[in-house]
Amino acid sequence: MSNSKNRNSKLPPKVYLDKIKGYRNLVNSLGGSPATRYTLTEDISNKLFEPGLYVIGELSEFEKDLTNIDMHDERLEEFYEGYWFDINGVFRAMQGSLFANLKTCWGDGIYIDNQGNEYNVDHGSIGCISAKEVILGDYNKVALFPKPFTVNYDISTGIIRFGNIFIDTDFAEVGNREIYFYDPSNTYEPDHPSNKDKTYIDVKIIEYYKVKDLYPKQKAKINWQLINHIKDVETKKNQWGEKTNDYGFKSITSMDLLEEIFRKINTLNDSDEQITINAIKNYLEKSKNNFEEWIIKQKKENLKLKENAENKYDLYGRKAKPVKILFDEDTYLAGIDIKRIEHIINTALNFLKDKSKYSN
Repeated sequence: MSNSKNRNSKLPPKVYLDKIKGYRNLVNSLGGSPATRYTLTEDISNKLFEPGLYVIGELSEFEKDLTNIDMHDERLEEFYEGYWFDINGVFRAMQGSLFANLKTCWGDGIYIDNQGNEYNVDHGSIGCISAKEVILGDYNKVALFPKPFTVNYDISTGIIRFGNIFIDTDFAEVGNREIYFYDPSNTYEPDHPSNKDKTYIDVKIIEYYKVKDLYPKQKAKINWQLINHIKDVETKKNQWGEKTNDYGFKSITSMDLLEEIFRKINTLNDSDEQITINAIKNYLEKSKNNFEEWIIKQKKENLKLKENAENKYDLYGRKAKPVKILFDEDTYLAGIDIKRIEHIINTALNFLKDKSKYSN
């Protein structure tokens, strides 16, 4: 290990060492070394993370931020599997940024970094994920990475590295050594080719409210706000008071129609929010002229999309034969909970009316 004079590295305080005494005793009784307790085989040091605000720690503590994610996004099937389910590598989060989640040397416990910050681990891993990808409170601690950075794990010491944050996960050795390992892939080292200033780059850990304006989250689009408002207001709640996907429809046909309405709403986009609001209002208000005729039009548009998709190629990659999907209009309308759909459309129009007031 190289000299640490120019690095923000501290030996763990006695209060921390006393706190982990039980873990240390257990580890010493088990014997072995980090090399025999770590399974990462992928080289993750070549993954370049964007600068910005990140949270470091137990990823199960954080809920995914799904702002502007389409409700039909296939990845939502894994929504209830938090980011901590992806383990021992670098992955892509819902909003598109990279995140890392790495196993600790000894599983659960209380670990410490080179700045003296502690991490409570209940699922055997420590992660680093962009603040844009998770729901945060103002007093959550975040790490400010001023330049692109890399992450890594030193199998010989059990130390995890996120930029220049080093976390010692070997209870047998913590306190006996500096929490650091030299890594030529570390863009924050003075001798890294990308480091033009040739100085050691520190990572500040600070309360979120103090720095969140430096890297603001994306603004929620009006389409996404509207669909989520409808879901909040119109769905039944479960026993824990959480929203569900139960709109109280009498048949699946009504749910299919509502999803088609949502799909159409998501296609109405403009950089000017008021233009988008007007476009969605115009679309929904057309239902007032002849509601049943408007419903049939939505169904036909949906079938046209399906026909176009199915008429491209067959299972063998050959040009497919034209397919025409037919349906009986009266039977279809009989399966629609018309009063319920009308009520939901009125909920949407009232929401857009209120939004128009604020936009103007």
